[in-house]
Amino acid sequence: MLFLCFINDISNDISSDIGIFADDCVLYRAVSAQEVVRLGSNTYTYTNNDCAALQQDLNRLAHWSLEWGLHFNVSKCQFLRVCLSERRRFSPSRYTLNGQTIEEVEEATYLGVVFKNNLKWDAHIHKIATKASQRLGMLRRNIKEAPTRIKRRTYIGIVRSQLEYCSSIWDPYFLKDIKTLERIQGRAVHFITGNRTTSSTDLKFQQGLDDLTDRRKHHRHSVLQKFNTGNIEIPSLPSIDVHTIPWRVPQWRPNRQALQNSFFYRTVYESPYILECPVSPIRLPNG
Repeated sequence: MLFLCFINDISNDISSDIGIFADDCVLYRAVSAQEVVRLGSNTYTYTNNDCAALQQDLNRLAHWSLEWGLHFNVSKCQFLRVCLSERRRFSPSRYTLNGQTIEEVEEATYLGVVFKNNLKWDAHIHKIATKASQRLGMLRRNIKEAPTRIKRRTYIGIVRSQLEYCSSIWDPYFLKDIKTLERIQGRAVHFITGNRTTSSTDLKFQQGLDDLTDRRKHHRHSVLQKFNTGNIEIPSLPSIDVHTIPWRVPQWRPNRQALQNSFFYRTVYESPYILECPVSPIRLPNG
């Protein structure tokens, strides 16, 4: 609590969006393509205005850290440029903090979720699948002889929770990623029952374990319902070109696959039960 009180003015005079969770801080800003730069036979678009504003905010953060004696570890800071178009992802701009250049990366982890610069989730899915497999292996070694109900509860609490953390955001749409996650639950249900001859589908039904795909879909619908009823606040998007559409009358879809399968677009189009709820408009980034 004292730490939160100490840093509560960190966002003062910051024009970009800033997110703070405990000792994690993320600064982000939409960069509009306004200028053109040509390198050889390739043409790229970028803007100076938004990049300069973002650097100015970094300078303000550096000044704040010096004023309060709470220094940023620049070696652990990373810069991620997110854009679906590889051509537009290029920009000659580089950012510095306390005079040191911030490393640009293709993927970065924030609050346990791996974000990539092309908004694909394969790296995050590989990470959680690896961790979940390791946890399942640990259970096999330590509670092999435990009763079925104990193994089931332990799987749900230790393994499945890993596979579903923030799944509303990264719910996969490629079949290979879906199968990667489902295979882990298939191995788990054989471990829970001790039955290696019956199909995992039948064993999951016997144990009352739904497919992970269905659970992720339910989670997305639940979150959308909470947005719709005001139980979860939608952050404002002041720096993004947005338009308003009714949830129950979606009139268009973006042509990018990553956007089509993002949380809002995907869930709005597949949630018929929201029609029965009071409808309020949402603000979505232009695709």
